[in-house]
Amino acid sequence: MTIPDTCHHDPTDVALHRATLASDAFRAVLDNLAAAIDDNWRGATIGIDPESVHDLRVALRRTRSVIGQAKGVLPESMRGQFRGDFSRLAAATGPTRDLDVMVLGWSDFASGLRPERAVAANQVLTHIERRRRAARAAMVATLQSARAGEVLSSWRLALAEFPQLAAAHARRPVGRQLAKRFEQAHERVLRAGRAIGDESPADALHDLRKDAKKLRYLVECFGSLMPRKARTAFLGQLKGLQDNLGEHQDARVHSELLEDVARELASEGATPDALIALGQLIARLERIGAQTRTEFGERFAAFDSKRTQRIVDAINRSLRHR
Repeated sequence: MTIPDTCHHDPTDVALHRATLASDAFRAVLDNLAAAIDDNWRGATIGIDPESVHDLRVALRRTRSVIGQAKGVLPESMRGQFRGDFSRLAAATGPTRDLDVMVLGWSDFASGLRPERAVAANQVLTHIERRRRAARAAMVATLQSARAGEVLSSWRLALAEFPQLAAAHARRPVGRQLAKRFEQAHERVLRAGRAIGDESPADALHDLRKDAKKLRYLVECFGSLMPRKARTAFLGQLKGLQDNLGEHQDARVHSELLEDVARELASEGATPDALIALGQLIARLERIGAQTRTEFGERFAAFDSKRTQRIVDAINRSLRHR
């Protein structure tokens, strides 16, 4: 029941050149992401397609990440304001998306239960669906609030006035600036991953996952600046690591969710079979979490390799080429 980190709206569909001014490049990327937000906002709020929630969530998080990379291109006050705004909007979609994934994948997830336990597990699913409806209602209330409307209106205005708002590095070519940001984001993932050992807490893997997402968003959103072959190869290597970290985090989140559901169902007088089924499902998630933790070292080593470094070097040469 992992949550894919892709979006139907192509983030690389922005034609850039390394000589493009940073202000123009960042504006083009952020305009593209604003269109992705608009494309999925209505679908997420009316609830026709669960994937609209996911695509909106990814577009919001990509926007926040690109704003974070715009140091020296956007004024600091603007960066601080909108990073916070888009972070809060993305956070509002999280519970709904997690529960969407659990409900949509329930039949496969519960398929290993004995028949009598599988029937009892329907009590669990009914409870989760109730939570899902409550989470969706809270999300829709946030997305349809006056505050959310103000954020989007202010953001569109800011994008329209981008040239006047641009900061010190805005008039410099984007290629070399992107190379520096790419190097820093890649090194941050390497440092964090190399520091993780057998005794590291689960939060260390989650923090690494967030760093890996920021790196991926940077490569995807400014992908047209990079050689297609090298970009594709790098994202393939990064995806292998992200899949492992995502499976680990999903198992952790879903296990905690089911433990919470178990406490609630016990207080509501659920049948013993339902509680036993819950225990078995939680145990399955714990095994998945343990297995992905065991596999982490191999996955990270594949990313922290000479092959990946050669790809990184090729991307940097291309970005810095005069």
